[in-house]
Amino acid sequence: MWDSFVENPQLRPFEEVLKSFCERLSQILFAEADPRQYPEIVALAFWLRKSHIETLEERFRSLENTSQILVPRGLAFHIAPANVETLFVYSWILSLLVGNSNVVRLPSRESPATSLLFGILKRLLNEKAFETISKSTLLLFYGHEEDVTAAISAKADLRLIWGGDATIQTIRKIPVKITGQELLFADRYAYAAIHSSSYLESDEEKQQKNAELIFRDIFWYDQQTCASPRTIFWIGSNEHSREASVNLYQRLQKIAKMRGYAVPLSARLNKMTEVYRAAIVLPVTELRQYGALTVLDLEEFGPACRTFGGNGLLFSVVIPNILQIAQYAHQKDQTLVHAGFAQEELRDLAATLNGKGLDRIVPVGNALQFDAVWDGYDLLAALTKKVTIE
Repeated sequence: MWDSFVENPQLRPFEEVLKSFCERLSQILFAEADPRQYPEIVALAFWLRKSHIETLEERFRSLENTSQILVPRGLAFHIAPANVETLFVYSWILSLLVGNSNVVRLPSRESPATSLLFGILKRLLNEKAFETISKSTLLLFYGHEEDVTAAISAKADLRLIWGGDATIQTIRKIPVKITGQELLFADRYAYAAIHSSSYLESDEEKQQKNAELIFRDIFWYDQQTCASPRTIFWIGSNEHSREASVNLYQRLQKIAKMRGYAVPLSARLNKMTEVYRAAIVLPVTELRQYGALTVLDLEEFGPACRTFGGNGLLFSVVIPNILQIAQYAHQKDQTLVHAGFAQEELRDLAATLNGKGLDRIVPVGNALQFDAVWDGYDLLAALTKKVTIE
């Protein structure tokens, strides 16, 4: 496996060949991925475009000064999750851009999207222009063989584990080299906050646009990602919140039908079980069905809510003020998507939380938009070593 692999970094952060590789990959993905069939691949192509890579480089350079430079950490070992097909690319590309050599354990679950993506990457890495990148990159399929994970981990200067809590606990039993570092991306939770009056006061075009953005946040990946909202907090009066929620959920129903969104039978059965279980353990006041979307109205959000969700199951909770979210927040809460609030209100919420929970507060439509700051890590800094010069 290691015969032709170059473990020690041969490239400096943001060398031209690295940026050219991202630009070329973006162009191919845009050309070959149908946006209707592969929206997640098109989103990846957008993230890889030249202007965004330049923005990442600017952010990276801002971390350096005359007495400190950032250099590659060495060999990065990425263990990708199965539920988000494109996530391994984001993790790998950020590490690649800062000059690391990379071993990536690919998602075990194959799909049309992953087949398309793997085929494109194989072709691109075989191009002569990207030979240096190819020699310092290993993209691997293997099962749960701990001996393989152990062999790679023993050489890794940095290990990134993306997955559920149980998966992470199992892999963490396997040590990295004594000087190695580890970044963990475990199970997290996400919710949305919508200002009821603001939503109702917006015009038809704005309401429809918000619905399309929220559809993206909720229905991509069937809510199986940590950043997909599973609860919507409606901020305002009961009357306004009811009217606004009916408006939004009906729009989501129409969008899902128009786009042919369908939950597999096994997932539908699982959702039905979840609904019955929620009715027993949560303060459910009403069940509303909007096609593929199932909404459970709650008197109050509680810790047990985090054990439910997915496949179009959504909790709906009315609260009078966005700051009230702080009393429900937990360290495992990752993302809040919002609509209808001023920047100052969102900053007040973050200050009130004071680190208690939520690493991301982003506009609707951006829940699944990957950023170089994720789960509280500044990845451009975490993937490199800081060298001080006096």
